[in-house]
Amino acid sequence: MPTPKWTIVQFARRPALDEEEVSVSLPPSSFVQPGAVAVGSAADLSGKPKVWFAIGPGRSGKTMLLRWAAEMTANQGGSAIVAAADPQNRSLKNYLEGVAEPPTNDAVATSRWLEALLRHVMDEKASAMVDLGGGDTALHKLLAMVPDLAESLEGAGVAPVAIYTLGPRVDDLAALASFEALGFQPAATVLVRN
Repeated sequence: MPTPKWTIVQFARRPALDEEEVSVSLPPSSFVQPGAVAVGSAADLSGKPKVWFAIGPGRSGKTMLLRWAAEMTANQGGSAIVAAADPQNRSLKNYLEGVAEPPTNDAVATSRWLEALLRHVMDEKASAMVDLGGGDTALHKLLAMVPDLAESLEGAGVAPVAIYTLGPRVDDLAALASFEALGFQPAATVLVRN
């Protein structure tokens, strides 16, 4: 079985001598002391345009993270296309001006719009930050049409970055499991615990 490209850091109390450890079916991980930070090998993305895909359940911090990243990028003189690709909830435009979004809420049309945005990014060597929203369907549909999306972006000189925002629920890992099963496994994958 191949080793996953990500690590789950467990911050749980150690069982007492008379307690049994509970086994859960999560990917392999190692125990890390509370407060410690687990750092894996980082992909070198310097000098490349990037596409941040903010993925995760509703109310897990995707929009807040992209709002902060867009403001920091602008404050440092950088630029990126900021896009809201959730078919239903596009709240990023409430905080930032010029947010790109599909003209419709239809999931199929939204996935086609996302594909067009990513083609533009590849052609122009531009950076983008894409808020996929909770319960995303656009990226799922796009991956059904373009299963080698991450490889296509990399081949065009654009670094895909999958950012999974996670709350305290084990079910918050469902998006990570489902996208990786579909083959979406960018070299730069970030798990953000919120």
